[in-house]
Amino acid sequence: MKFHYYDANCLVKLVIKESGSSELQQSFEDLESVAITTSFCFYEALGVLKTKWSRQNRTDAISQKDYLTASAELCALIEGGNIQLEEFSFYDYESFRQSRKITEQHGIDLSDSFQLITLKKGMMAGLKTSIIPQLITEDKGIKLAAEELGLSVLRIDELNV
Repeated sequence: MKFHYYDANCLVKLVIKESGSSELQQSFEDLESVAITTSFCFYEALGVLKTKWSRQNRTDAISQKDYLTASAELCALIEGGNIQLEEFSFYDYESFRQSRKITEQHGIDLSDSFQLITLKKGMMAGLKTSIIPQLITEDKGIKLAAEELGLSVLRIDELNV
């Protein structure tokens, strides 16, 4: 059994064909892998889809139809339980303080820092099991920060090796 935390970029790749989408989809469909994300990453992914649609001058722009379809697919993945949402309180001062510290030290945004805090201190970290949850990302900054924090992290191209 594997527990994979998906960042916002990976959530988008599950519903929009992009570089790395097929490798990610193959891993996602693996029966021995559980997909997890934070509500923060879910909302960030919806924002990325919105940007791809609303800024038509982008090279990766999508149509309104694709925007609505991809957003509905992402919601369905959560609603159907294919992706588990882990709710770790970002609103309490200590979680924010820790996330802010990671942001300041590693130059990543608060959403990424919060995901690292969730990986480090959330539900999966609290279970006393030999299974080590892994973050999946293409973002070099969050990958380096995760590694420096001693967390397990994979790039999409490392999934099916």
